[in-house]
Amino acid sequence: MKSKRKWLAGILSVVMTMTFMPTYAFAGEAAEGGTDADAVWTVRNDYGKGEVLGNYNDLREAIEHSNEECEIILNRDASGKGLYLEAVEDGDSWDRNFDFNGHTYTVTGGAKRETGETESYAIGNYSGYTFSFDNGTLKIENCSGGIRSAGINMKNFNVDASNSKNCKNAVYAEKYCNIDGNSSVKVQPGNDAFNYYKFSGNDNVINTKGTIQGDINFFGESGYDEIARVLIRNGRFDGKIKNAQSVISDEEGNEDRFTHLKLYGGSFSEQPDEAYIAKGYAVKATDDGRYVVDAADPLLQKIKELREEVAEADDSLDADINVTNKKMYDIRESLDAAEESLNDGVYEDGVEKATLRAEKSIQEAKAQIEDVTLFITQKGKEYSEKGQILKDKCADLRKELKEVDRSQYDFGDFDVDEGLDSIEESAQKMLTIFSSADEKDYNGFDELYLVELNKLNKRLTSVEVKLDKIKKLPNKVNKENSAALEEARKELEETKKALAETEKKQEELNKKLDVLAAELQKTQEQLKKAEEELKKQNNAPTPSSTVTPVKKPGQVKGLKLKAGKKKVTVTYKKVSGATSYKVTYSTSKKFKKAKTVTVTSGKTVKKTISKLKSKKTYYVKVCAVKKVKGKNFTGKWSGVKSVKVK
Repeated sequence: MKSKRKWLAGILSVVMTMTFMPTYAFAGEAAEGGTDADAVWTVRNDYGKGEVLGNYNDLREAIEHSNEECEIILNRDASGKGLYLEAVEDGDSWDRNFDFNGHTYTVTGGAKRETGETESYAIGNYSGYTFSFDNGTLKIENCSGGIRSAGINMKNFNVDASNSKNCKNAVYAEKYCNIDGNSSVKVQPGNDAFNYYKFSGNDNVINTKGTIQGDINFFGESGYDEIARVLIRNGRFDGKIKNAQSVISDEEGNEDRFTHLKLYGGSFSEQPDEAYIAKGYAVKATDDGRYVVDAADPLLQKIKELREEVAEADDSLDADINVTNKKMYDIRESLDAAEESLNDGVYEDGVEKATLRAEKSIQEAKAQIEDVTLFITQKGKEYSEKGQILKDKCADLRKELKEVDRSQYDFGDFDVDEGLDSIEESAQKMLTIFSSADEKDYNGFDELYLVELNKLNKRLTSVEVKLDKIKKLPNKVNKENSAALEEARKELEETKKALAETEKKQEELNKKLDVLAAELQKTQEQLKKAEEELKKQNNAPTPSSTVTPVKKPGQVKGLKLKAGKKKVTVTYKKVSGATSYKVTYSTSKKFKKAKTVTVTSGKTVKKTISKLKSKKTYYVKVCAVKKVKGKNFTGKWSGVKSVKVK
């Protein structure tokens, strides 16, 4: 087979006088498996958009063969044991993303720990990292708890323990838990839907169209300075609020009462305490015996409506992006099939059969390109209009906010400036993703579909040219051709080898020149230094005083991180004497390939880092800098904190 490949290369290069060969012709075998309908879990890289890395029936095995940039996909309704993931001190991130793909996974019992004991939670994640769940249902049986993890994100996801008497708490968040989309959490009456730790230092947002059936219970001892809050924007809540207040003592022993729950929306089966209602909002009784929280101030109502409109548009855009990506994937599959027929198929089945198969794949690709072109045109018009409307509303809201005292409003999880920036980014994405053919509009994350479509059309043309050339070959490429072609191939290889040797000699000569240049520069620097020292000795005055050493700035404390959409807001306490700050961030816990941004004022204690990758965990540290007589003196780094970008 290898020898056939060699003289096939000769045919395609010599007979057809073609100077290129597609890279896939030399690629290795595909990654393990494709999507396997029989397997319970499929691991796909690039957040579910890339190649399949493997198919597994065991959840733990799927997790171990994935990483934070993969998606673990549930292929069908299934049941089995739960998961236990032990604590880790260091190493690779154990952040994981799950897409249940509209299916239900029923946990029939806890997983076995290394000690032989049975884990009490259906999903017991003690690694210290975050699990994100999308699009499906986790049903819990025979477990005393549902999901336990440091960080939990849920979107269009349900945790159903409504038929389990033993499940005392469905979601246990050690650091944070955010609920979005149309998500529901259900337990039996009297049990806890959520357990939130009071002193994680994080804001937890519940913004769902679904139902929270069960109590919301806060836990943790007082005395910590990093206070957590739960901010409810929407949802139907059937249960009690427990332990939502704490008594906080300062260093002098003064006590203050703090409320861990703030309501900006939602419908409740029991009347919420007035202490929970956010400033500018009100609670009203409804005819069906429930209590609804809504904005009482017109400005807050405008912000709420705009955020809801943007969220709905974003969800619609994400769905259409997924449809378009699938259509683009199918086109690439058809073109791959055509090219495979024109490569391996030529010598395996002959020119006639290979070209017939290639023609069929090309016709499929043409039909698919026609279909996706109509789809992109339609969506381009739709989202251009929608994006412009949102952009105009955002501009109007900015003007209105300039005229008011913002300190009189409680905006909750909405950082006004960053939030409006994010809305404008969403609007700009809608204006360009289906409509722009200018690569300057590429933002580094989302494809521009007209640009990608142009590339596919060029590839189609290239495949058609190749088909026409191969049609001119004899039907059977046999051994009579091989001798002459092999000779031509050898001559080509010898020419390449001679060229490589020449390039190697040139590279070695360049290295020698670099060494000589470096040595010459070093000698010149030493001469210059000696001249300067001699000059100093001749002109130096008699010392009359000692130089006072500069005191370095103190260590940065109070570091806090807040995740936004593809951005992180970093805040910290001011350091006395600091003239600037360095903020270093990385996706590596050990700060490999870290980036540093500078806050140029010592009075500024906030920095927003943007253009980050969605769903990735970033590690951040900050240090103070003091500039004296043109020289910078750096203080100790703060402790490292991590956050997962939305």
